Amino acid sequence: MEEVFAGFVSGYIMALIFTGLAALMIVQARSRIPYLVKAIAPNISVVALAVPISLIAFLVWTAIGM
Repeated sequence: MEEVFAGFVSGYIMALIFTGLAALMIVQARSRIPYLVKAIAPNISVVALAVPISLIAFLVWTAIGM
């Protein structure tokens, strides 16, 4: 049981790290990648973009960790 909890915690930490990095990379790459220009509004903030990324990252990274 301890291993499962450790995997969950490590997945949660990875999700926190991944969220910030992914949101910043997407916002910076938005001007260079044509798909992102169409997919993401030009006036969206990094924080607003980080919310859906964090939800998905939490599910994926904790599943990988366990």
